[in-house]
Parts: sequence; structure tokens; C-alpha cells
Amino acid sequence: MAAEAKPTRVEPTWELRDWSDVPKWLMPRPTPEDREFWAGGFLWAGQDYIGEPTPYNVFPVKSSSFGAVDTAGFPKDLYYLFKSQWTTDPMVHVLPMNWTNHKPGEPVSVWAYSNADTVELFLNGRSLGVRRFDHKTTTSGKDYLETTEPTGDDKTVTTGANPGSYTSPNGSTGKLHLTWNVPFAPGKLVAVATKNGKQVARDELTTAGQPSTLRLVPDKKVITADGRSLSYISVDVVDHHGTMVPDADNPITFDITGGRLVGVDNGRQEDAENYKSSTRSAYNGKALAIVQSLPTAGPITIRARAAGLEPADTTVWSVGRDPKATGAGRLVGVDPVYVRVPVGASPALPAQVTVVNGDGATSRAAVHWQRLDAQRKAGVITVTGTIHGIDAKAKAVVTAYLPSRVEPWSTVIPVGASPTLPPSVQVVYSDGVDRMLPVSWGRVVGSSYASAGTVVVHGRVDGVRLGATAQVRVTADFEPGQNLASATSPTTPSADASYSGSQSTLPAALLDGVATTGGWSNFYSKSATALLPAISRSRGEDWVAVSWPAQQTVGQLRGYFTTNATRSLPSSVRVSYWNGGGWVSVSGLQADWATISNAPSTISFQQVSTSSIRLEMTSPTPGTSSGSMQIAELEAIGDLLH
Repeated sequence: MAAEAKPTRVEPTWELRDWSDVPKWLMPRPTPEDREFWAGGFLWAGQDYIGEPTPYNVFPVKSSSFGAVDTAGFPKDLYYLFKSQWTTDPMVHVLPMNWTNHKPGEPVSVWAYSNADTVELFLNGRSLGVRRFDHKTTTSGKDYLETTEPTGDDKTVTTGANPGSYTSPNGSTGKLHLTWNVPFAPGKLVAVATKNGKQVARDELTTAGQPSTLRLVPDKKVITADGRSLSYISVDVVDHHGTMVPDADNPITFDITGGRLVGVDNGRQEDAENYKSSTRSAYNGKALAIVQSLPTAGPITIRARAAGLEPADTTVWSVGRDPKATGAGRLVGVDPVYVRVPVGASPALPAQVTVVNGDGATSRAAVHWQRLDAQRKAGVITVTGTIHGIDAKAKAVVTAYLPSRVEPWSTVIPVGASPTLPPSVQVVYSDGVDRMLPVSWGRVVGSSYASAGTVVVHGRVDGVRLGATAQVRVTADFEPGQNLASATSPTTPSADASYSGSQSTLPAALLDGVATTGGWSNFYSKSATALLPAISRSRGEDWVAVSWPAQQTVGQLRGYFTTNATRSLPSSVRVSYWNGGGWVSVSGLQADWATISNAPSTISFQQVSTSSIRLEMTSPTPGTSSGSMQIAELEAIGDLLH
């Protein structure tokens, strides 16, 4: 069936400006630069922890969310704000962390944290301008970096040159980050930090493609063979070029030999997966596996695999307590190399391998592999190589594979409709690896779907001799004009949204059958704190979506929009549907807007067969208190199949 659409989830960017429980003289910032008596501080919490969940009354949220580091140990953007203020090593960090899931031309606020005074931002090699911190001096004579501008972050400041903004004793106000407003374009975003005209640090973000494989990075390459020592393996979901895919949530399975898997995590607060499971879904493109040694020494091999992706392997070396085995310069082993190659092709083995010493230090060494001809049949062979000046042999594990099968695809449509055939199909190989590959479907005459029966469509996958098939069952047993988005519908729909303003207006309420109140809304009201005033500003754009386990035929959406002093009808809407590989705009869109609150606004379009439909809405007055949107009920009108 068509793949279910996955929402994008991005870790919020926090700037530490809201210390509602701290007296104002302790200042809303992570640095003590403008208070001579301040020697240091404790960040609560440095790391997210299980318990005191945020929010506390929504299942399955299980942990706090305000740490600088998540429960898996992955740093959030907030971590780099503190780093820019406390470390002396030159650094720069550019955010948002996601330079992928934006529309071309969409304005993006790009920030940079740095302890250098000057940062230049580049997009695809073109400079977007230089931003600078000002050099300031505290009343006690200490130099520090900060911009100079009213920040609007402290309502308790009622006098002076900048009322409403935190002001240092020297009379200065400003921010601890640099800002650019950038129209999004795919490619590489690079921040270059300079000091005295010389580059001292850089950070970059690259637009990611589709997930292709996994990258494993152990925090320790060598651990003690005592049955207790641990190595933490960071896992990134990456595209074909090795760029981490920032919204990837692939379920990842871990296989361990020579050690034991003792824990998995991904840092996500609302994740109910078992910490002791052998599988964990990625969150924001990342996951974590914790590996423990056995009482016996030897290599520990960690393999990570996920449906549709190339598997990945890494090695951690478990050694005895003998100081001769663990000292610097003492050879522990040579990391094995893992290569997959189609049957009939010669494997391309690397020119260098990783040599591991007892203190965990690694180096790259040239290797001479034994002769290896093209593999004529599927299977696994081991190739050895010699390394000059090292007694240990290099080892390459080569897997030759063949396509075993192409998984058939099927759907059901009503008489007279046309199916949406997927752009890719699942190909399973002889070694158990599966990949989603593009498919070209044969042409089918439209009249083939004009009567009940089964239509088989044949497809071709480049490089795969096996053919693809799509089986389309055409049925006359259906009811037209039915709401396929009701929570009580046998189609078992689910709802999602790009953003929800509060816990009481969540996407699931779109389908509860109540059209007079409640539902979903992007309206929010942030209560006042000791430092900040209350705030509610409408967002520019948001979307809501309805998804089903199987394809449905839909030609109309009905939204029961709530309108009042703070909620408005959208100024414009777009409707897109999931075609199995991406979002595609519908054709023939027409909207008939209701004139009273919570009455149905009808959005019609050319009928589509899909597993997910999305309504994208633009606020009429973004950034104001009156331009938010609320939908009490969302109906998807189509053919209910039996």
C-alpha cells in the first residue's frame, strides 16, 4: 500500500531569556559577564531526564524538555549558546538545524552563536553578509561580546534608554546571537567565524536528500573486557552523500556480536519505545545504542539496519586490563571493512583502513588487498590485506547480492476512479536488505477502471531484471459522498498538524464529530512571567492532514472554521496529497467559504486516490493577535469502499 506520510518534527530553538523563577538581578542570560560577583551558575537542567515530563499530563510524554542536552546525550541548539559564552576554544554554531524542510523562497531566520566577534554567512558560496558582535566592557572592567539593540525581553525594566529590555549595569542591552533573514534555497549554508580578520571556526548545514543509509560513531573505540564497560554508539540517518536527514524517523534495529546491547534511546520526550529493546526509531535523524563488553576480550561488532536503507557496521574493541594492551601506541586491532556489491561486479575496496590503539586513538593506514575478482554468485566472502609495518591483517567482508523479489503493490478504488500508483517500489535482495527504488509503470487505458474487476499494471525498475506489479481492485460496492475522516469511520483515519497551539486543541480533535467547538488550533497564549509579558502572535502558515492505512478516494474537504476576535478564516489554502514518495498539489481547487463561525467551508478539487491529504493554510494577518486559525471539525468527502 502507499507509504504513510510522516510529519516533520524539529527540536525548538531556545534562547535563554525566560528565568521566571529567578530574581531579576540574577539576569536572564547564561553568562556572568556584567556582574562582578557572579562566579558561575548551575543550569537546571543541563540534561533532560525521565520524570517531570513537559507537558506533564499528555501520554506518552515521559521526560523533561528544557535541558541543553536530551536524554540520549545529543546537544540541542541551547547547548551551543552556553558553549559560545563559556568556552575559550573558537566556535560557531548555525541554526536552525534543519536546512531541508522549507519551501523555496520561504523566509528563514538564521542565527549564529559564536565566541568570535565576526561571522559571515554563505549560501551556496554566495555571501549573505557579515554580522558582528560589539565589544563591550562591564563596570568592573571585563570585556565581553554582545549585539547592541533593544531586546524586549524584560518587562521589569521600566526606565532608562531601553525600557522592556534587560540592561546591564553599564547601560547596555543586546543579544547573544547574530541574525540573518534568508529566503530558503536548497544547498549548503555555511557560517564562517573570524577574529582579527582570520578564520577561526566554521559550521555548515546542507540540504538533505532521501534517507539512504546509516552512520555509526562510537564514543569509545576501546573498552575494558570486564562485563561492565560501555560504549555509546551515535547513529545518524544519512542520504546518499552522507548528509544527516533532519526529519528522519526510521525504525532502526541493532545486532551485536562480541558484546551485548544494554540500551537504546533517541532523546524524544514523547516516545514510549522500550529502552531495552533492540529497535529504536530515529528522532530528528538520530538514535543511540549503548553497548556493553563481555568478560572476554575481542572485537564487538555493531550492525544497524532499517527497512529501505543500506545497513551499516562499526567495531568497538574490548581489551583486558593489562596496561601493555591498553597503552598509547599499542595495537589493538584493525577495523573490518564491510562492502556490498551486486553479483557480477568487482568490489571497490578502500585504499586505507582504520588502525586502533589501546588508548582508543585511531589512525588511517594504507592497505594492500589480496586479488579479488568479480563475484559470480550471491554470498559472503572475506578478503584479507596487508598493512606495511603492522603485523595485524586487514579484513574486508564482501557481500555479493542479487534482487530476490519486488514486493507487489495493491490498492482498491471505486468504479470510475483512477489509482495513484507509487513512484517507487520495495526491492528485496538476497542478503535481506531492501530498498525503495523508482519504478516506471506501464500505460493503462482509463476505461480499464470503468467496471468492476482487477487490473494488473506492470512496471520496470532500472537495474532490476524482476518486474514490478500493481494490483488494482475496482469495486462497484461503495457509497459516494461519505466522510472518510470521522473517528468512527471504518477507514480508521488519523490526523496530524504542523503545529498545535495548546494541549486542548490537538489534531485528533479534528475527527471527533463535534463541529460546534474544540478541534485543532494554532492559536497560543504564552502567559506572562516575572520577566516577559504575555504574548500571542498568529503564525504565517500551518497545515493539518488526515491519513489512512490504505488509499482512499477523496475529492473534497470540509473545514468547520471557528472565527472570533482571535481566529480568522485563512487568506488562502492549498491542498496536496501523498503519492507514495512526496506531496503533490491537487488540480481544480475551489473554495466556498462559510460566512458564520463553525459552519462548513467547502474546498473541492479533482478526485485523488491517496493515503494522506493535507490542507495548507495562510494566515490573513500573520504576527498579530487576530490571525490565528481554528478548525472544529475536518471532513474528507469521498467514496466509502466495501
